[in-house]
Amino acid sequence: MGGVGAMGVGDNPNPLIRALGPQQDRVREALSSANVSVRAVYDTIRDIVDPEHPYTLEQLDVVREDLVEVIPPEDMGVAEAPPVWSSTGGPSGVARRRRRPGVIKMQFTPTVPHCTMSTLIGLCIRVAVMRKLTGSDSGYKLDVRVTKGSHHQEEALNRQLNDKERVSAALEKRNLVQMVDQCLDTEGTLSPDVLALEAEVARRNEELDARRQALGMPTKREAEDTLSEETDEVHGDDDAGGGACGCGSASHNHSH
Repeated sequence: MGGVGAMGVGDNPNPLIRALGPQQDRVREALSSANVSVRAVYDTIRDIVDPEHPYTLEQLDVVREDLVEVIPPEDMGVAEAPPVWSSTGGPSGVARRRRRPGVIKMQFTPTVPHCTMSTLIGLCIRVAVMRKLTGSDSGYKLDVRVTKGSHHQEEALNRQLNDKERVSAALEKRNLVQMVDQCLDTEGTLSPDVLALEAEVARRNEELDARRQALGMPTKREAEDTLSEETDEVHGDDDAGGGACGCGSASHNHSH
């Protein structure tokens, strides 16, 4: 993901820019736990800046409002919760049911099918929405994916972007968070809410590491190493072929 800090022009210094319609001037909706709508979600991600160009994801046609879907919790039904075990070692017999969380689905389209910035773009989209819906009581889970057939490593990217442990590990890397902040146009600064969220993630990861070690499972650091190896495998061919792609390359833009 090199080159983000300097905001380069990538392989195409003159990318084709999408002509925006009347929605560009409309009154924008603020996304919050009390207001989760397709428009509010889209208004949150549309102005994310591309890692390689001084244009937004909306301008480069990477995100579109019709690729956002919100399924509220009331439409998800209920699920049986794990049984409560009594002090005698058996189930208490009390049935528990809980409402399933709602889902915010966001798809994005890399501008070239071999774009090596797709993982960073997907992380930016996830973080932008996470920061508006901080807290475990938001009632929604996030699903971030590349549009079908838009990337050579579609399945691997989708797994990475929706793996909670991998996302948590990525957000503990300050240099990567600064890259995300630049794309979100926050000038590399972290708000107190985000710092508190990162501290909570770190605490939970420590607890999880202790449980893993007790069970003889890999620790978070070992999981991070696995992520790095898999990321290298996903992008190895692209790097060998000439480095990161320009996420606004003419080869894709002319197809729109």
